[in-house]
Amino acid sequence: MDIERLKELRSAGTKDFTNVDWSGCELQYAPLAEVDLSGAKLRLANLRGGQFHRSKLINADLRGAILIGAIFVNADLQGADLRGAFLWSANFTDANLSGVLLDRANLTDTIFKRANLLGVSINLATLINTDFSSAVMREHPDLSHCFMWNVTWLDGTIKTGPRFCN
Repeated sequence: MDIERLKELRSAGTKDFTNVDWSGCELQYAPLAEVDLSGAKLRLANLRGGQFHRSKLINADLRGAILIGAIFVNADLQGADLRGAFLWSANFTDANLSGVLLDRANLTDTIFKRANLLGVSINLATLINTDFSSAVMREHPDLSHCFMWNVTWLDGTIKTGPRFCN
């Protein structure tokens, strides 16, 4: 899949991309708002600047994907695998990330305002200027060995470091 073919499909009204395998594809600034990518294999894909607002990415495999500046506002990523993903400046405002794996992800300047993060795993992640304000998360999430600096926490407090959790 290339970005021009994807744009053609979107122009034709295609919204169902369930279980596609776009692993390693170059799809920068992909127009994927309001589509169903449930079960999609997007491992190591370059999706920089992608538009995923109000999309379904349930159980999608996004391991190691480049998602810098991607927009996931009101998206459903329940059970997605984002281990090792590059999520600098991504926006997950009001998104459902319950059960998502964010281990080893780079979450620099990432926004999780009002996001559902119940059951999320964030071990060994980089959290720099990350915004979790008003997010729904376990009271004491396991942030084992996360590198944290200037993180806005659930209640609006700022956690600074550098420091490693646990």
